[in-house]
Amino acid sequence: MNKKELIEQLQAERARIEALLAELSEEQVGAGGVQGDWSVKDVVAHLTTWERRGTEWIRSIVQGEEPQVPMPGYSWRDLDRLNLETYQQNRLMPWRDVLAEFQQSFPLLMEQVQALGEEQLDETFQAEWTGDQVVSARQIVAWRYLHYRSHGGHIQAWLENLK
Repeated sequence: MNKKELIEQLQAERARIEALLAELSEEQVGAGGVQGDWSVKDVVAHLTTWERRGTEWIRSIVQGEEPQVPMPGYSWRDLDRLNLETYQQNRLMPWRDVLAEFQQSFPLLMEQVQALGEEQLDETFQAEWTGDQVVSARQIVAWRYLHYRSHGGHIQAWLENLK
């Protein structure tokens, strides 16, 4: 997938999530059960946090640095703990604030993706965080839209169960 296609996928999956959110009342946004006990608000806060992390990974690549994935001091084995910390940090935040942060995070992600050249997209990393796997910058960008798709699917299924 080339850079243009990656950007189109990011925009399409983001638009899908935004369309789902537009259908919801504030009461629905706060109701649990979307993904386990999580509400739509919790899922959106989760997406925003990981979007910011992904933006930072991509910024590192643009600057010729190795990205700190998932974040300094953490490995993929800490994923459940990271997600729980994200939930705990954001669970009492009002929906309007969660939504505002969600809306602010996407332009920053797009700015970093736009700054990547095709050659940078092909750069690979094999650091401690990758284990035995070689990961490309292109894959890091793809993780962003795949994350939208995954959680958008949870929101969509939850909405369909409401009807």
